Amino acid sequence: MASSSAASETQMIRRLGPKPATAARSTFEPLALPPRPGTKAVAQLRWDLHLFMRGDEGIESQAALARRVEVLVDMYQVLHSLNEDLALVGGRSAARLVATLEAFTNELQAEPGDASSSAVRTFAQGIDLLAHLLEREPVGLEEGGPAPFVLVVDDEPLSRRLANLSLERAGLARISLDSSSEAIEILQRQNFDLVLLDMHLPEMDGCELCCRLRKMSGHANTPVVFVTGRHDLKARAMASISGGTDFIGKPFHGGELAVKALCHILRARSPRPLGDTAIFTLGEMMPRGAAGTTVLSPGV
Repeated sequence: MASSSAASETQMIRRLGPKPATAARSTFEPLALPPRPGTKAVAQLRWDLHLFMRGDEGIESQAALARRVEVLVDMYQVLHSLNEDLALVGGRSAARLVATLEAFTNELQAEPGDASSSAVRTFAQGIDLLAHLLEREPVGLEEGGPAPFVLVVDDEPLSRRLANLSLERAGLARISLDSSSEAIEILQRQNFDLVLLDMHLPEMDGCELCCRLRKMSGHANTPVVFVTGRHDLKARAMASISGGTDFIGKPFHGGELAVKALCHILRARSPRPLGDTAIFTLGEMMPRGAAGTTVLSPGV
């Protein structure tokens, strides 16, 4: 019986051939996976944003403005192409953010020299969030839960109207008020996905309203974005201490507010943390052309 088994084994070896001597020591080489959709696009957008920020001095010159427009056109084309790619793979949340960034880029082309530090910072936040969304698409606006609902509290009619138009452009439902007392009443009855809050209100200032909002069970973690004309450290500290999540400077572009609102709603709805959006941890962008600033190209 043993000899029969040995003979069968010998015949099998003859058919299969001898075992390679190095087979036992060979290492497994995993297949190279293709890059995720949008990886190169995000790198290019970051590089373009660096180019846009460089060279504060002489920004009013026609040559400098022309260079800024060239950068914005490139960003627009990158976003437009990425939006088409995402439509094929079904990245709904990422596609919504890309479309909003695309509209913001198109808006900036009309006034390339008027992009504030707040606008640049918001664009940087959008790019960072886009990178997270492309890495792992979280629950999107159309994929579950009620439609996003935003509360706008601002006593300036023009600012309030611009906020309403911006949110409408981003596809976000909203209620706008000019009274702090009315805002308190509706916050006690209704939950919101985001609150846009003017820092200076006649009845009760925005910081006090935010403190009271944070004591409501339904709004302990609701993103609150302060809208203010003040850009000093004291104003930012007051916003943070009162429970504010972020801020946007007046005057603002409609596209900037749309990107800011969508970013915070997507972050809040994500099943996992998507980076820190606190006022001080993100901070302002590095000064354009600052000494010691390292700029990496997309290929690095």
